[in-house]
Amino acid sequence: MVKNSKLSSKVLAFILAFAMMIGCMQSAVMASPTDESMDENGTEEQTKMGMVTSGQAGWVSGDIHNHSRYSDGSGTIFENFAQAQKVGMDFINISDHDNSRGWADAQVAGPQYNIIPIRGNEYSGYGHAVFMNVNQEKNYNAGVLPKAAIDNFKADTNGEGLAYAAHPYDGTVEADPWGKNDSWNADLDGIEVWNGWYASNYTANAKARVQWDILNNQGRHLYGIADTDTHSAAGIGSVYTTVYVDEYSVEGIVNGFKAGHMYGSNGPVIDFSVGSAMMGDDVAVPQEGKYVDVDLSGYCIEDLARVLLIKNGEIVYTKNIDAASFNETVEVFVNPGDFIRMEVEGKETATKKLTNGSYSTPAFDTSAPFAFSNPIFFFEQALDKTALNDKIAESELLNRFDYTHASWNDFQTALNEAKRVSLADETSQNEIDTALETLVAAINALKTPEIFTTVSSNGDGQAHIDFAIRSANGKDYTVWICEDYDGTYYLADANFNSQGAHVKSLTNGKTYYAYILYSDGAVFEESNVVILNPSI
Repeated sequence: MVKNSKLSSKVLAFILAFAMMIGCMQSAVMASPTDESMDENGTEEQTKMGMVTSGQAGWVSGDIHNHSRYSDGSGTIFENFAQAQKVGMDFINISDHDNSRGWADAQVAGPQYNIIPIRGNEYSGYGHAVFMNVNQEKNYNAGVLPKAAIDNFKADTNGEGLAYAAHPYDGTVEADPWGKNDSWNADLDGIEVWNGWYASNYTANAKARVQWDILNNQGRHLYGIADTDTHSAAGIGSVYTTVYVDEYSVEGIVNGFKAGHMYGSNGPVIDFSVGSAMMGDDVAVPQEGKYVDVDLSGYCIEDLARVLLIKNGEIVYTKNIDAASFNETVEVFVNPGDFIRMEVEGKETATKKLTNGSYSTPAFDTSAPFAFSNPIFFFEQALDKTALNDKIAESELLNRFDYTHASWNDFQTALNEAKRVSLADETSQNEIDTALETLVAAINALKTPEIFTTVSSNGDGQAHIDFAIRSANGKDYTVWICEDYDGTYYLADANFNSQGAHVKSLTNGKTYYAYILYSDGAVFEESNVVILNPSI
């Protein structure tokens, strides 16, 4: 169900910068890509003039799968970084086949072109994988299958390295069987679901997104990346991953990838959220599921064609856009274990398609606009009994003699149910919340009776309950008393008249509690609680 169409403030905040930097205006060159400024110690430092500056939070974009002359690419590291600056990239993960020998050049080219360099390589064995945040020069393709290679890489980086299955359905790559040798059970962080050599919906990329959904339906938490896999400098940045970073640095970028706070694009700027949760986040929902509002918004210089909301691999909402921007809020029912993600397709033209691509001719300049978000995952909300247990503890302090008999009985029923739910191993948050609401309602419904304090005459062990009994005509009354809070009531020895009762056989100096009941047929109803303080 669509609820509004107002462009979100988050999208508005970064649309302009993106539009001027990358995407559908990739030919635009930043007029002033760097700024020489002074840090707090008086040292010159180079800062980014695009989305964020060094050390700040924001959205940044980069190409994490590319090649240079250190493997089978035609461009140098410096040429690749120069092109990255030209099209407005913020970082590059160098990823030559089975080596990171270009790292020394990247450390020089990064500051020169105001690009953050990240050390990586592409495992190119029996199924390829993009490695990110490599910490040493090492060929992980030494006759090792993907699963073992990734394990070795993760061990070398103490779990700080990231591994993504690369172009898993590109049949042109020799021996690329990610579905064999248990490779999909490798310690992957995600999948390259858009290899920019081909357009977004080219068969190999479409199959990669299907497999992505299949694995996440199995309970994996895999994130999708987009990149170029370019073997020439000209292709750098034509397809990229945009990631939200808490700090514009290598560590900040890597942490953003770890969190899945990213989307793939070749131009459209998108935003995808559920409440305060952004793409890549986990959202708790009750065991029985719930409806959530999903916010989808985006923008591109060229008109967009449609937006799709995908749940567990199935399209649950689509809308034709025919405009440069959109903003939708869609209500979707989700259960623990579900995930949702978003895709945006641009309009196809005679020269730009969503399915272009061939091994000999990359689709860097012939792909129609496209973007995909990473999923938002839903998990079962941990049962929270804190409020219920606190209310039970509060209830235990109440005194039964301070309230009417009927309201106390109702309260006891609610309290006993609350205790049962609190102690139950198998329950739900809904049952917990209902028990709490019922108990709170019962507490609020407790009635304070009229209290009559009387004294016995001359210390003779009798108490006269003045005006405790009213409208005596046609009714019989009984008095039940309890001694000193012990909770055991017994029938009192009492004489009645039109205005009250004389309760006999009381011990002087003791405090008594009494219920005065009247019967109407077989039904006993409460009148008043009487506190007796003989011989005071």
